Amino acid sequence: MRKVNMPLIVGALIIILLMAVIVFPEVFTSKSPYNMQHMIFSHEGGELEVDIAPFPPSSQFILGSDDMGRDIYSFIIYGTGLTILLGVLTALARFLIAVPFALSAGFGNKMAKTTIRQFNILFSAIPALLISVIILKLDFLAGLEKSTSILAFVLVLSVVGWPKLGSLLMERVDAINNQPFIRSEVAVGKSRFRIAVENVFPHLAPEMIVLFFMEVARALSTIMQLGIFSVFVGFLKIIMDTEGGITFYNVSFEPEWAGMLSTSKNLLSTAPWAVIFPAVAFFISVLGFNLFGEGLRNLLQSDDSLFVPKIRKILSFDIRYMWSSAGRKGRIAAIIIPLIIIVSITAVVIGGIPKPMDIEISDLLENESVVIGTDEAALVSDMIAKRMGELGLAPIGSDEFKHLYEIPAVSLIESQELSIINYREYVPGTDYAILSLPEGNLSGKVTDLTREDLFSLKDFRQYEEGFVLIDKAYYNDAAVEHFIQRIEDESSVDGVLLVARAGEILGDKYAGRSSKIARVVVSRDLAEDIKESGDTGISIKLKSIPLDNVGINIVGMLEGMDELLNEEVILIGFPYNYTDKGEMETVGFGIRLMEEICSSDVNRRSVVFAFFDATDSERLNGLNAFSNDYPYSPSKTKLFINLLDMDYSRFDSLIYSAKQAPFTRQYAWSMGRQLEQNMEKAGIGINEAESVFFGDQYYFTGSSSYNTLFMNNGIATIIIASDEEGSQKTLGDLGRILVDTINDNNY
Repeated sequence: MRKVNMPLIVGALIIILLMAVIVFPEVFTSKSPYNMQHMIFSHEGGELEVDIAPFPPSSQFILGSDDMGRDIYSFIIYGTGLTILLGVLTALARFLIAVPFALSAGFGNKMAKTTIRQFNILFSAIPALLISVIILKLDFLAGLEKSTSILAFVLVLSVVGWPKLGSLLMERVDAINNQPFIRSEVAVGKSRFRIAVENVFPHLAPEMIVLFFMEVARALSTIMQLGIFSVFVGFLKIIMDTEGGITFYNVSFEPEWAGMLSTSKNLLSTAPWAVIFPAVAFFISVLGFNLFGEGLRNLLQSDDSLFVPKIRKILSFDIRYMWSSAGRKGRIAAIIIPLIIIVSITAVVIGGIPKPMDIEISDLLENESVVIGTDEAALVSDMIAKRMGELGLAPIGSDEFKHLYEIPAVSLIESQELSIINYREYVPGTDYAILSLPEGNLSGKVTDLTREDLFSLKDFRQYEEGFVLIDKAYYNDAAVEHFIQRIEDESSVDGVLLVARAGEILGDKYAGRSSKIARVVVSRDLAEDIKESGDTGISIKLKSIPLDNVGINIVGMLEGMDELLNEEVILIGFPYNYTDKGEMETVGFGIRLMEEICSSDVNRRSVVFAFFDATDSERLNGLNAFSNDYPYSPSKTKLFINLLDMDYSRFDSLIYSAKQAPFTRQYAWSMGRQLEQNMEKAGIGINEAESVFFGDQYYFTGSSSYNTLFMNNGIATIIIASDEEGSQKTLGDLGRILVDTINDNNY
């Protein structure tokens, strides 16, 4: 009776399990490894209790969490792919180096033999692990991106590990070359190359196959040891501290077992599960590859094994022999196995591509345009509020979905014109923007005050009629408003021309009606033309439609399913004003995205959907009113996703930034990082939103409304805005990415 090869069976089962986890991680866990939950709130005996990470194993965290609140089980599951990949690539690279040297040395090449021996002496004197730690700890290698970091690990581990493998293979080649059948092959005049291919390699192949799996196990052991020394792939290099300095933060972001060991090694006494379970994962994997290698040794190197003759036939490309000797089961396997591999790869590739979220606009919005203060805006706000009710959302901050706020008296601009005699035509939105114009037409000379210190001017009564020119670059907004108010009260000029700051956007569809004098923002080029024109003067014309002085925001909350987490909310902001087809589709996109998220069954946290009025105006933007009277707890609002400036239905790239979702806001930071990665994987180009760093925070310069919730309420913010119109990607593609990322991060 033939003895059962238990090492082969057990090792094969472990490796098959590892492959299944790598290919289908979502089958084994529905949680995202990127999620962080620093605190858990509970009520016991009428008292609020707060538990801080790390959390012990429980129904919520099967294997517990680390000190950042990340689920260890999901981290191990998703970390299997990267960890095993490192081991396999390292083993392959070692073989690519060792086999040519071993064959060459075995056939008498002294240089190859000396190289193998000298490298073995070197890594005997200085441990390979120590050399790996020293090299991989260098700032240059530590600062690499994920893909290049993997390459660096493989190269370093291959260089320090191949000599031992090369020595084993060299000894085996020497032993084979000393066999009588090799001498007979030499006697009949065979070349060394033919002897190596037809005789040595077939006899070496069983040993190589066995050694490959053993080498994977050895590489995994080295990777585990490197983790103890805080050397791993995917760690966060630097973060800004609260004083703006640079600090090295040794924490793993990418799911990878060595990183888990490094991050959690200091928790051995307080949270042993954070160290034990990643170590167990390494142990099982190393055991599986070692057992499988040992089982293959028993199978391939037994006395009755036909492996060597079959390898010789394969190397001679005897297809007829291979097909006839395979038998019926072998032939079926030869057909089915490649098909399974092809189907699996296809499924993984297709599964990794986000499916677009279909968006139909025609059945949602019927008006050609919607702007603040119009009947159309009231109708669309009613429609969105009704849809929120149908989806089961709840109002927050009031009994109604609609939140009204007062706006200044404004008019919708139909046409505007600014001209200087004998000068070129100026384009509204590029060269100038009329902020207010009491009269329909104004003209007059311009007094240049750009070189005056306005703070030192005690009296503006000296300026009569015409316009005054003020440079905003020298004053903040409050100071500019103060000067305009003094000019309005003290002088008899017709208006103020404000020279725009660098990068300031000059687009506004609304003109104020409450000011006594005209206010116009002009570009720096236009300001130079005005100065050059001297006494020629300028002419301003405006045609507009008065609007109601009430804005409407629509806000509803989808309650989360987890009673421990449903007080925490994700806020998503959309526009609902539009004047063209592209903006209309953005509004439809917001409604569809709301419907899609509401249909999900994994919403453990609550989600607040807010549709804001007048998002095309800095002065009237409903987000500012919403921030001033925020209807929910800012401390429980984990993240604001700002989609107010999505103006195009098709695009190739987007403006994106998560700088206002810093590492200290762990959930928002994790969400921002994963969202960026998912967008890049989907082929969406990303351009960083312009910002400046002052104090200890980032401030977005493109639009003041971008900063409102972060600066006023302390709510972490992610900006996603249109860059320019394109053709490759659609709002549906972005919607699917948002839905999937929110679902993945809902733990």
